Amino acid sequence: MIIDDHWEVPIQNGNLRAIETDGKVNAFEITIKNQPISYAMQFIPAYGENIATITNADPLLAPIQNQLNAAMSFLHCYFSVDLKIDDYEVRYETETPDEEGKIPIPTMKTEQHEPPLPLPFDMLARAIMAAETSSGPQFEATLTSSARASIAEGRYIDSFRYSFLLIESVYGGGQFKTAALKSALKENHSFRDIIRLAMADRIKPHKNKTSDTEALLSKNPSIDSIINHLVEKRGFYFHGNIKRQNSWKPNDQTEAEALANFAGGIAQLVSHEAATPMFDETYGQRYFENAKSAGAIIVFEVKFKYKNPEESYSREHILNMSVPGTKPTPQNSLYILERFIEYFKHNLPVSGLDEAICRVQDTPEVVFEIKMHTVERQ
Repeated sequence: MIIDDHWEVPIQNGNLRAIETDGKVNAFEITIKNQPISYAMQFIPAYGENIATITNADPLLAPIQNQLNAAMSFLHCYFSVDLKIDDYEVRYETETPDEEGKIPIPTMKTEQHEPPLPLPFDMLARAIMAAETSSGPQFEATLTSSARASIAEGRYIDSFRYSFLLIESVYGGGQFKTAALKSALKENHSFRDIIRLAMADRIKPHKNKTSDTEALLSKNPSIDSIINHLVEKRGFYFHGNIKRQNSWKPNDQTEAEALANFAGGIAQLVSHEAATPMFDETYGQRYFENAKSAGAIIVFEVKFKYKNPEESYSREHILNMSVPGTKPTPQNSLYILERFIEYFKHNLPVSGLDEAICRVQDTPEVVFEIKMHTVERQ
């Protein structure tokens, strides 16, 4: 952010100052003096069968984070301020000669790591081809991507809202009253199938494992009871009454983590269904032809040995397979391995595989090796 002028501000018996670099503030530093060294992280060495551990007994961090969160809520009423409360560095510094050498671990740093997104090139190419004649599933994509982004930012309530908006729009049949919406969702066989798939591959919460959603889903519930729960949570989180004692609070997000994860899984499956046009076989053929035109075809050569029943010697064979690409990747290498196994099972169903080695044709580069150690019957 850009702050035209700034100086130290009192916070939690200390002072906060903005750290400015090249005219931009990219961090805040809080200094609190005259604290006991027991607040620093402690190192407990290994003893017997117990491994060494590091404990953090600092009572200052949580109140600071809470106050900064509260402060940001005031600013959010005016600005879109992005303050990463969970990305911080703590330094414990001695203040007197007597404290020298008594702080075993002087620093601690945390940060949220966002690894690069792996994107299969064939899906990128197919999406570009499909977009020639269609505007794409922009409605589904907007809500699903918003739900995913909200989960990544810890905004589980918002994530659930985005996911349920998609569910209601696609499968709700225009119903909005609780009983009618429950009935519409329960009668939709496609939606019931999606719930089954979401249950089979659901993500469990990292923080709050005692929510009512997690309690329900951990008991292998019926499809109807899941739908009832989703619609009831929609009624709870889509409406607010700050005077009610049990109303939801925007700063209490962890309670909705399991709900957001599960509804997000459903939304993901709904968006997958909406994106099926890009997997039309026509685009697959175009993708292969375009790769050939660009000289992006890689030939894998699999040399393998096998034994036929009642034969004491091994036979040799070579299988060549061409796929779009310019180099071996984990994806196309696994694809070739799967195709080789399918070929062997289909064409030599009663033979025994001794070994197989795959290379890029006309190169010494080994892609994978298989060696069987089956004990022959006497």
